Amino acid sequence: MRIEVKVALLDSQGERFMGAGPMWLLEGIRKTGSIRQAALALGMSYAKAHRLLGRLEQALGARLLVRRIGGAEHGGAGLTPEGLEFLERYTRLCQALQARARDEEEAFGAFCSELAARKMPLAQGASEGDGRA
Repeated sequence: MRIEVKVALLDSQGERFMGAGPMWLLEGIRKTGSIRQAALALGMSYAKAHRLLGRLEQALGARLLVRRIGGAEHGGAGLTPEGLEFLERYTRLCQALQARARDEEEAFGAFCSELAARKMPLAQGASEGDGRA
């Protein structure tokens, strides 16, 4: 048995604005200096990447990206200092929650093994004491 934890940030209306996809996108932009290249590496369209990033910045109320217009240097994008800090802190949050899940997984797995060792028969329909007649 394995426990899987997925971390998402929700805005005040309960709408998701940050999860694994935006995290990978930000990391890709940090590495490549390009929204387009980061999106392509994820199999994502540039338009979708642009929407995700806009939603993220809007929800946080902070500019996470610096965009350079094309030209001789072909433009590009990078993370602002706030964008780098946000990515680092979000990554640490995910790692901490995953570590906690691994700790709990061991204890919960032991409990489930204990249950299986009791060799209780699986129910085959309604039992006498379940209130169904």
